[in-house]
Formats: sequence, structure tokens, C-alpha cells
Amino acid sequence: MAEQIPYAVAESLFNRLASATFREHGQIHGVMDELERLKNSVECIRVVLLDAQEKQEQNCVVQKWIRRIEDVLHCADDLLDEFIIEGMRYKADAGDKKKMARMFRPLSSNHLRRTMVPKIKKIQKEFDDAVEEITKLKLSPKATVVKQTDSLRSKHISILLESDITGREDDKKNIINLLKQPCQDKESIMSILKLSYRNLSLQLRQCFAYCSLYPKDWEIEKDTLIQLWMAQGYLECSDEKQLMEDVGNEFVKIFFMNSFFQDAKVGEDGDIVSFKMHDLMHDLATEVAGNDCCYMDSEAKRCEQRPVHVSLEPNALHLLDSLDPSRLRTLILLSSNEEEELNVDELSIISKFKHLRVLKLSYCSLSKLSSSIGKLKHLRYLNLSHCRGLKSLYKSFSRLVLLQTLILIPNEKVKFSTKVLSKLINLRHLHISDWEASKDKTPFGFVKLSIWQHKGMTSSNWISSLTNIVEISFFLCGSLQCLPPLEHLPFLKSLDISFLEELEYIYYEQDFSSAFFPSLENLSLQFCYKLKGWRRVGDDFDNTNCSQNLSLPPFPRLSQLSIIGCLMLTCMPTFPNLENRLELYDSKVETLVATLNTVASEILNDVPPLSMLKSLHIDGHFRKSKLGLRMSSSIFLLYKQLPFIIVKT
Repeated sequence: MAEQIPYAVAESLFNRLASATFREHGQIHGVMDELERLKNSVECIRVVLLDAQEKQEQNCVVQKWIRRIEDVLHCADDLLDEFIIEGMRYKADAGDKKKMARMFRPLSSNHLRRTMVPKIKKIQKEFDDAVEEITKLKLSPKATVVKQTDSLRSKHISILLESDITGREDDKKNIINLLKQPCQDKESIMSILKLSYRNLSLQLRQCFAYCSLYPKDWEIEKDTLIQLWMAQGYLECSDEKQLMEDVGNEFVKIFFMNSFFQDAKVGEDGDIVSFKMHDLMHDLATEVAGNDCCYMDSEAKRCEQRPVHVSLEPNALHLLDSLDPSRLRTLILLSSNEEEELNVDELSIISKFKHLRVLKLSYCSLSKLSSSIGKLKHLRYLNLSHCRGLKSLYKSFSRLVLLQTLILIPNEKVKFSTKVLSKLINLRHLHISDWEASKDKTPFGFVKLSIWQHKGMTSSNWISSLTNIVEISFFLCGSLQCLPPLEHLPFLKSLDISFLEELEYIYYEQDFSSAFFPSLENLSLQFCYKLKGWRRVGDDFDNTNCSQNLSLPPFPRLSQLSIIGCLMLTCMPTFPNLENRLELYDSKVETLVATLNTVASEILNDVPPLSMLKSLHIDGHFRKSKLGLRMSSSIFLLYKQLPFIIVKT
């Protein structure tokens, strides 16, 4: 069976070694020359990987070379993690200038050099041997396939069309038709599907192969899959402004355009939520993944290969002891029956999988793993859903400084220290349910923050420091009376505030010299019964006058707005440039009227307010007043331009 090309690891290694951060580390610790030599070796290997992949099917020696290269690349990747981990831990623990001064003291640098240099030299020796064989194997540099994806950023894809399929003209219709005709000869079908697969870039090939971890006919959650790709380093950004999540979404769209994914479920905003793979596509993913990916169920007796990524059914838990701990990067326990809690003793072997990037468990008792999980220092993705025994576990999380995604849904109330969470300075997605937090330092740097049923939380200015955050969701935070300023968060795309029954105001700062909600596209305010609107920082909390809010700029990029059950909301930024959808249920209409009366200077491209709106839903019992009549006449003017409108008063 062909070996999966470790292109993503090689690409990630090269980019990390070439980064300013590693150059700084190299200079501080006196290993600059060693890291530069390592970078050059990785590049020599990276540029011949495509040629190696094409030749391995006819040359078993090349196949063995690929297998050995994969092991060396993973060892080097772990070594670079060591550099990153030490640097991030120092940064997280440095609370003042004195600590910063001690961070890179000569004694510490010399110690790190003494421990790292022998490891670098050992890996370098293996790279040198591998590079020497390149000539013997007659491997030559080849340009990788690069798909143009810029146009996808603005293109909405919800249904696969034949015209969207890319690839050779003769294969366009065949790809769709073959998947619809299971009676065709499988061998001939697979040969055609492989042609489409080979048109993918190496990055896309690895992402597709990783999907073989899911069982056939599995409903794959898009966001989860993207987070898993991200954890393995498969999503490299072309520039600093691009998010890895955006790259992942582009990849998903490419797979749909080429029929690798199907049966998409689409959310209200029109974005893909989940999808499936055709059985033949799953067979292709399994074949091209080779020995790297392994799905195990009750029928499997033992894993004879040395997989890098493993998913298993709960009834196959006993097979964990047959895995090679030195290679394992992914361990996903597929959803189990909540009535049958898994064997604690069988789970204890997880402590040996020290190189994991992904760990997903559910319906487990983690009491015996409380200290072990914190030692899995390479983790990027950790999902512990419906698990017990988390009370003694959370303190060890502070050591997982490379975590990008943390999902904790315990079966019991757990108290987490925000000081512990604040050390996870690489975190991008956070979801914790049913938790209590102490009043210490709050986390920063998250991209997705979801807080569910969090009682006793007091607001401070901590949200404003989440400069990388993309999504914020507050749900059932019962005692939260106000939110700090959010308008300067540069990447915030989605803000969802629901069932905050005590929330009265969202604060804003008067300084609008910087952008005002520059990225916000989706805003949902639901069942916040006391929410009155936005209030300037420093104003008297008991002063109900909201005239100062008239100076607020409009939302520049807001595309979807939902206001439901906010009976007191009257003061908020206007939304004249809204495009996709406006929902206004059981709420006051002042916000809509203010938007319809927006002055020309505040409107994008000098077009009338809401003239780009595609869907409007209004329902509720509005007061019969001059304001209501004024609103009705303004709404009437929208009938001619809106393709879909519902008004009930």
C-alpha cells in the first residue's frame, strides 16, 4: 500500500524554521546555525515529495524512503514544539519586567542549548542520510499543484453543480455520473476518481486522506473537521491577514466543487454546517491514506500497522495497546452510548501517547488521567465531552500551551480558574459548559469563545484583549449586567448574546479613530429582556438617556441581524448596509426606524438604507404611535426591492 506523503509536516517545519520567532530563539540560545542547517535539509526533502509520491507505486525503495522521512519529520516537529513550548511558558508566566529580564538569562539559555543541540544533531544526521539518497533514488524537484482559491472567498457554495467541477474536461460528467451509478465496475470508477484526486494540491490530498478516519455515511461537522486539520498543521496561510479557519473553509468548498463531499446541510446564514462522503469517495480516502490513518471497530482484532491517526469505536477500546505511541498524532473516540461508561483502566494507556496533536474522548471517567493529560504537551485539539472526573484535571491544562481548541462539556459542575485558562495563549476556540470561574486573570487570545450557563460572572475589560477572537457567544450568563467594549476587536465576525436576563448595556469607547466593528457580519440579540442598548464608557449607569448613542457609527459589514425578545432595546448602531437577513420579533422598532432614517453620509456607496437587504422578517405587537406609522410607511418602500418579506404587527 502506498505511503501518505507527509507534505504538511514538511511545509509547517520549513515555515516555522524560517519564521522570525525561531530566528530569535536561535540567536538567544546560540543554535542559529543548527536551525538554519535543519531548515535547508527540510527544504531539500520538501521539494521532491511530489516526485516521490508518483514514483513510490513502482518503486518499493522510494516507499521505504517516504516512511523513514515521515518519522524524521515528526521527530523534528516535536523538537520545534519544545522550543515553542518553552518560549510560550516563559511568556505566560512573565507578569512583570523583572520576570521578563529573567526569562532569557544566560544560565537558562545555556541549559536549553545543552539539552537541545544533541537532539538537533541526531535529527540532522538522519536528514543528511535521507538527502543523500535523493540522488540515488533519482528524485527531482517538482512544482506542487496550486488551485486558485481567491474567487472562492466571495463565492457561495451550497449545491454541487456540474459546471463547478474542476479537472479534465472528459472527467467532469463522469465524476458525478459514476457516483450515481453503483452498478458500474468499481475498479474503473476508482481509476477515474483517482484522476480527480491527483488534480488536488498536496495540502488538499492530506486533508482528504484524513477524512478516512470517519466511518462510512458519517455526518461530518465542518467546523470540527477544520479544527482537526488545523491541529495537524494542514492549513497554511498565504499571508498574515488570512485565518487558518478561512483556509479550511476554502478547502471544504473545493472538495464540494470536485464532488469529494456531498449531502451538505446548510445553516440559516447559508453556510455549510455538515456533510457526508460517498462510499466510493470514502474508499478512495482510505486507499490514499495508506497506513497513516486507521479506523477501528469491534471487528478489528489488532492494529498490525503503525498508524499516525486513529479513530475507534468504544467497543474497540482494547486495541489501544496495539498502537505505536511514538507515531500516534490523532486519537478520536467516536460517540459512545451514555448508558455505558468506558473502562477506566483501558483508558490509562493514553498517558503513553505523548506525541498526540488531537485527543477526543466522550462518556469517560477521567479520574485516573487527571495528571497524564497535562503531560500531552503537543496537543492542539482537546475535546472531553460528557466526561466525569474533570475536577482534578483542570489545573494540568495550563501546561497545554499549544492548544488551539478546547471543548469541555462535563457531566458534573466543575470550577475552572480563568488564571489557568489564561496560560493557553495559543487558544483559538473555547467551549466550556456548566462551569464556575474564579475572579482572577481572564483568558486572552481566543478566536472562538462560547460560555454556557456561567453564573456569578462579573464583567471587566477582558474581552477587549481578545484581539484574535472571531466568534463570541454568551448563553445563560444570568448575572451579567453589562459587556465591555467590543467595537475594536479586529477579527470579530459573529456575536451571539442569548438569555442574558440581567444584561442592560453593551459599553463602547468614544474613540472611533480606529475601525468600528470592522469584521462583524452576524449579530444575534435574543431574549435579553433588560437590554437597553449601547452605552458610552464612563456614563452614569442609572442614567437612561441614550441620546449620546446617536454619535455611534453604523455597522460597516453587518450582513445578518436577529433581534428577538429584546423588549427594551432602543439604542444601538444603525445597520443601513445589511445584506442578507433582518429578523425583528417581539422587540421595539426604534432601531429599525433609526436605520431607515440614516443620513446619506453614513451609507455605503450612497445607496438608500437597507436597499441591499434580501430577507426581512418582522413579527410582534408594536405600539400604535407616530413612530409605528412612520415605520410602516418606510417598510412599504422596501416591498419593491425585497425578494422575501414577512411583516406581522
